[in-house]
Amino acid sequence: MVTEEHEILRSTVREYVQKTLEPGALDIERDGLGEEIRKSVSAQGFLGARISSDLGGSDLDEAGYLILLDEIARASPSVSVDIMLLNSFFYPLASGSDEGRDAVKRVLSEGKGATVVLNTILEGYRNEGELMDGSSKITGVRDNVLNRNAAMSILDAGNGSLVLVDDASVFSKKDYSLGFRGLGMAKMEMRGTEFRTVAGKGAEHALDRAMNESDPAVSAIALGIISGCLQKGIDYSKVRKTFGQPLSAYQPVAFTLSSLKAEEELLRRTLYSGDLGEKEKLMLKISSLDLAKRASKYALQVHGGYGYFEDFGVEKFYRDSTALATLFGRSVRDMERLSHHIYGEKAGFL
Repeated sequence: MVTEEHEILRSTVREYVQKTLEPGALDIERDGLGEEIRKSVSAQGFLGARISSDLGGSDLDEAGYLILLDEIARASPSVSVDIMLLNSFFYPLASGSDEGRDAVKRVLSEGKGATVVLNTILEGYRNEGELMDGSSKITGVRDNVLNRNAAMSILDAGNGSLVLVDDASVFSKKDYSLGFRGLGMAKMEMRGTEFRTVAGKGAEHALDRAMNESDPAVSAIALGIISGCLQKGIDYSKVRKTFGQPLSAYQPVAFTLSSLKAEEELLRRTLYSGDLGEKEKLMLKISSLDLAKRASKYALQVHGGYGYFEDFGVEKFYRDSTALATLFGRSVRDMERLSHHIYGEKAGFL
């Protein structure tokens, strides 16, 4: 449930986005999420939104956290995902050990990036061999890891344990990303790299649980993307003229954008309604990711050929909506979960 305090937070975040992120959004896409922006986000208390105050975080409740992700994603989905990686993945997985908690403190105090390698639970991702851990070193490769400038990474060592790698040099320089260009995606190559264990067993289960519990956060980012791209489409349709009339005068354009906006508002009301169960959170994520892809595609089409130019700021939403669905919306696994909720038993497994 959204309270007056939440609305004050929303206004604060929105003001920061308008003054800082929107003017620099294109630079983030072209040059990556630099140290200056990340430190700025950290100084506002946004980077450690859900992290406990004893570790240097802001200790926001869930509604405040979702508002933060939603508002920031309207200008820069990359920044929003950076915050989610730390708060919904790195922090929950690291906080069970002293080494992990110290790592969280360092990330916040230094304004550094952090990531969690999700490849072992994502569909269609290939890993080159298992990671072999000795007494204190690890060797192996993980492809297409999000946030290539992360100072610290948590990954499944392949023997059931979660390990912390405190070494940014393990990421290759080549960027493979189409989506979330502000974060980048690269190969992670470890050759006798030192590590620390943060969880001695149940790595895959812990990663899977973190992914499931991130459903509302993913929905918030998807809704931010929807809001950002639709606003771009609506604004452009008001000024772009054809045959002497603005695009907004034509029913196919106005009706489609209005229908997409109506879907967005219904989903956002659901997100902030409070007391959603696991099934409702999953359904909301599936619906939000689907709408993000449809809305961003149409907003791009409204711009015509200009939509493909970075300067117009709409094409990133199309790329990022697809990346969000690929990285955090496991289509088969999520539908298995949904089918189990609907049928009340295991279903859809053949």
